[in-house]
Amino acid sequence: MKTHLLAKYPWLAALLLLANLAPAPAADRYSFTFSVTGKTTNELGALVKVSANSSGILREVSEDTGIPTSALAVSYERSSGLVRVVDRQFGTNITTVVRLMTNLTVANNNLTMAEMSLELDHPDEPNFHGSAVASIRIGRDATGAETSFKLNGKMFVAIDETSEDPAQVYTGVFSTGSAFTPRQ
Repeated sequence: MKTHLLAKYPWLAALLLLANLAPAPAADRYSFTFSVTGKTTNELGALVKVSANSSGILREVSEDTGIPTSALAVSYERSSGLVRVVDRQFGTNITTVVRLMTNLTVANNNLTMAEMSLELDHPDEPNFHGSAVASIRIGRDATGAETSFKLNGKMFVAIDETSEDPAQVYTGVFSTGSAFTPRQ
């Protein structure tokens, strides 16, 4: 005969009750999508169109790592401003795509809406830089606890010329989706 866990360990029932009464912390990671188009030069020096997006980054990382694209996701981490490719199952960081750093924020008095000026860079790529403007919308419940988060924006990215690659310039859009939760 099996003993019910809560009957066997009464402290577990109290812990579960406390966990359900305590307000859930605001999520730190959100799904992130982007799409940019731009220009660069080809071997003959002619301008050519280039583009990049979330799906393309996932395919590149999959090719580089051997991890299937279905096991990867692009996520935005609010606490660090980093956009990363992560493992869907555990949330493990695979690589950094870009870092969004706040220059200026103008917010309403209850902190549910804001407009931001951002600087973009890549911690490991000194030739990568850019800027963005973004809108933030935050949902709050009656106690003021955060219930939702949405970031939408437009960006400009420049990648300086290197000995291997010509300079590139891009413009595009980005947004966050639902809170990212590993599948564990």
